[in-house]
Amino acid sequence: MKNGLTIPAALGAALILAGCGGNDGPTSSSPTSSNPATLAITTTSLSNAQQAVAYSATLVATGGDGSYAWSVTVGSLPTELSLNTSTGVISGTPTVAETQNFTVQVASGDGQTAAGQLSITVPLVYQSVSAGFFYSCGVKEAGGAYCWGNNTNGQLGDGTFTARNVSAAVSGGLTFQSLSAGQTFSCGVTTAGDAYCWGNALTVSTVPVAVPGGLTFQSVSPGVGFSCGVTTAGDAYCWGENTNGELGDGTTTAASNVPVAVSGGLTFQSVSAGFGFSCGVTTAGDAYCWGSNAAGEGGNGTNTKSNVPVAVSGGLTFQSVSTGSDHSCGVTTAGAAYCWGFNGSGLLGDGTTTAASNVPVAVLGGLTFQSVTAGGTHSCGVTTAGVPYCWGGNTNGELGDGTNTNSNVPVGVTGGLTYQSVIAGDHHSCGLTTAGAAYCWGLNVFGSLGDGTNTDSNVPVVVR
Repeated sequence: MKNGLTIPAALGAALILAGCGGNDGPTSSSPTSSNPATLAITTTSLSNAQQAVAYSATLVATGGDGSYAWSVTVGSLPTELSLNTSTGVISGTPTVAETQNFTVQVASGDGQTAAGQLSITVPLVYQSVSAGFFYSCGVKEAGGAYCWGNNTNGQLGDGTFTARNVSAAVSGGLTFQSLSAGQTFSCGVTTAGDAYCWGNALTVSTVPVAVPGGLTFQSVSPGVGFSCGVTTAGDAYCWGENTNGELGDGTTTAASNVPVAVSGGLTFQSVSAGFGFSCGVTTAGDAYCWGSNAAGEGGNGTNTKSNVPVAVSGGLTFQSVSTGSDHSCGVTTAGAAYCWGFNGSGLLGDGTTTAASNVPVAVLGGLTFQSVTAGGTHSCGVTTAGVPYCWGGNTNGELGDGTNTNSNVPVGVTGGLTYQSVIAGDHHSCGLTTAGAAYCWGLNVFGSLGDGTNTDSNVPVVVR
């Protein structure tokens, strides 16, 4: 018999296999029974599956003489898991994100035996997750990078151009501290501060390639055709296409395949690259944007593009700012969310569907956010209590509220899970629970939800 059992790998696998009927150990003399032994495997789990502390799988053996205990054995365990033969507990930290089938056998003192199959789905545990354009990426607890979804440009980094609907390891064996998915390429920063990108970023590579320049980065953000990053000294650099001045170096010259310093002498804590424009937050909490501004995504009260940083209007003090296709969102130090730029489908979250706003407008609902991200068709955020909300376009279920109805105000993501982050991609979203499990929802034609299917979902599904 086969039953599915999902285990949060961060807590280790803890399957308590309990023999049924009798003492703690087999007796020395038990009469032989003419009844054949049979085995049923039942599982119990708590709600909010990925945050449950423990699960139990109970072996219910019948037949034989019920006065004795059954002994339990489990076959084909991977090396990272072990069975305590006296207690029947499987323990360890699984390292493979896949379904694993184990042969379970019980034996009685009178020679009766029964066997069954226990199926365990072990999800990877992530320290961060990112949603891009029809694909997603994440960094595992140990620093390994994984991506899934569209791979037309090699943006999954696994050495192929093959789309994946489950997570695939990024080639190279690098240890990352952060990773971000863009449109046609991905970028990450190793624990040593070295930046790598892969996919179609001026040139195409299906494996990570080091960003030249010898800079030590704290973060890197890939946009559409270009990237930006912040060094450990707080200096902002961008590289790639520069038609709209998105590199911020005072030019609109041809693309640069090496990082160029952003003008202005500002010290940044973070920078986000979008579709032809960038925004960043200084260590003083001031927000600046540069590049394209046709829909007011620069937030400076105009619709004029700029090849140098221009302050966002409103005098707000931000802790973070995120760029999307043609809108931006930020969170103030007080936890209030603001968005500006294009407002199709209500993705500014201010209760309107007016064309655009070139200054920040408050996201309605009175929520206190720890982070907000701007995507392609929608926006998402997580409150300080770990509750996820999304707003804007919802054609593919990217709001995760169980519907496909657009909303111009924040709506709660279903499932009751507690998140540490939620990222809005182009037509899908991904989030990371406080237990380290990755969930995605929305468009899934290329497998960007990572659940092993290519079926859209308007509720969160766990990444495999």
